[in-house]
Amino acid sequence: MDNPKFEPFKDDDSEKSGLPLPAPTKALQKKIITPESFSPHLFEIRPKTNSQVGMFATQAIPKETEILREAPLILGGPTWPGREAAYNKLSRRKKVAVDSPSSLCICGKKPELCLETPLMKHWAVNSFEMNPLVQVGNTANDNCIYDKASGTNHACKTNCSRAFNSEHSISIRAMRDIRKGEEITHNYGAYGTASFRAGNIAERWKFICTCNACIKGEYVPETGYEEYQHNKILFCFQFPHLVPLGAETAEEAAISQDIMEWAEMIEKDILEAEAYWYAHTDGMVSRRITRLRFTREWTVINESPTRNFLVNGHERFLKENNKFNLSENVIELYIWRATKALRAEVNRCHPMFMRKHS
Repeated sequence: MDNPKFEPFKDDDSEKSGLPLPAPTKALQKKIITPESFSPHLFEIRPKTNSQVGMFATQAIPKETEILREAPLILGGPTWPGREAAYNKLSRRKKVAVDSPSSLCICGKKPELCLETPLMKHWAVNSFEMNPLVQVGNTANDNCIYDKASGTNHACKTNCSRAFNSEHSISIRAMRDIRKGEEITHNYGAYGTASFRAGNIAERWKFICTCNACIKGEYVPETGYEEYQHNKILFCFQFPHLVPLGAETAEEAAISQDIMEWAEMIEKDILEAEAYWYAHTDGMVSRRITRLRFTREWTVINESPTRNFLVNGHERFLKENNKFNLSENVIELYIWRATKALRAEVNRCHPMFMRKHS
């Protein structure tokens, strides 16, 4: 290598052999890297408007600098019972961080008929979607909320990229040089023409983007994913010893693991219940029963047999195994959402059979 500044790493591999060979496993095991906590010295979270905050650079940030590495606030798995249980076990400080001023209901119901808990509404605004393009290792589709990272806003032509590891920690990295005082942003996943982006953003995230690219009507190509792939590689191999902000203690990690195992048990029960209901309705259709209302399940004209089935089975199971103290309201709303999803899926296969109040 013709680089006068390059100095080979001296790891004493040749102490015993006298040869420049890779260090043996036992020797490498002795070279323990002391964990260091990630320091958030490059940014601050401060108000942007009367109702919105943003992340801003406190100094000039060179391209490819890792600005933030942070662990999620809630680790309860991808199901709502698990997330609600994990929220119940959070420290007061972390609960305050989750309960941000921003929240959004996306159930489409009137406020008095809303099917979402406060946590669901906060999740809709502040969570990061994970997918194989931006996640290292575990590619399970999941969303997480973060204390600092959730303070970053969207821009179609952004200055940062993001990546996630298998522990769901997030890394935010500069895609270009960032000026002191400049807002740190990332693209939520909106590309193409300005009109297409506007419709996509309004439908998925319920806001109007006013970034420079949208104001000028500029086209935004799908180049962000290349940056995400690059960030994934750096996240894996650059400073792996850094402990992310907000990392769980050993006690918190044990609680999270217990919650996720419990949530898997709850999810298994409802999946079995749904499988039974699919088979049950398929069987009735195969026997030429034309409407669900003509069956023994339909006892009260204004009640939903699908909901009654879940209430008498899965809801009872959840209440009997409610070790993390989910409230009556959380359980009720969870069953309502499960009813809606199950009814919609059966209706997709047998629309005439289901009809109103099914």
